[in-house]
Amino acid sequence: MDKQKSREDVESAVTKLESSTSEKHLDPSAVSRGSSLDRDDNGLLTLAGGKITDYRKMAEGAMERVLDILKDEFDRSFKLINSKTYPVSGGELNPANVESELEAFAQLGVSRGLDSKEALYLANLYGSNAAKVFALSHSIEQAPGLSLADTLSLHYAMRNELALSPVDFLLRRTNHMLFMRDSLDAIIEPVLDEMGRYYDWSEAEKANYRAELDVALSNNDLKELKG
Repeated sequence: MDKQKSREDVESAVTKLESSTSEKHLDPSAVSRGSSLDRDDNGLLTLAGGKITDYRKMAEGAMERVLDILKDEFDRSFKLINSKTYPVSGGELNPANVESELEAFAQLGVSRGLDSKEALYLANLYGSNAAKVFALSHSIEQAPGLSLADTLSLHYAMRNELALSPVDFLLRRTNHMLFMRDSLDAIIEPVLDEMGRYYDWSEAEKANYRAELDVALSNNDLKELKG
């Protein structure tokens, strides 16, 4: 313990540790650590167990199993992508210059009629897709009861993100239900109206979507637990 360690000694030890724990050379099917991939009689595949450090290899092994099933039983062929390098939607930003790029997108939003706060919020929410969101300002009008930012966000969700219901938009495509609950109630009816107009809902369909949203809001607000 009294021996002084050099920087080279430490780097060598870390390298050996990384090599011993790395999974980059492992076959996906060889990553076990208690994980299992089983197929039920009804065809359901269940992937369970493992550790968080194994998740990518476990997922790769599961997808290879799915590809085999599709090929053998349905004569359908697909090719796996490398999710480690595949860009996420809106993620085409220079990682060394993210803040300035988002600021540039925000300025584009300001030039489309948004205030600076709204524009920066949308730039952070949509990343490199923000330009597509702001471009909608040329073809749509601000919806009654909604801000221009919410109008653009809603139409982008319907046109580009398969938002088919208010729950899709308010919970799954934006932060409104989870992190902006205090301002949510004011836009519920305007969102229902605008989606109903865009999708040409009947009154019965609109009522069903409102009921679905009420259930989601009740769960979100923990009303059952609060009594």
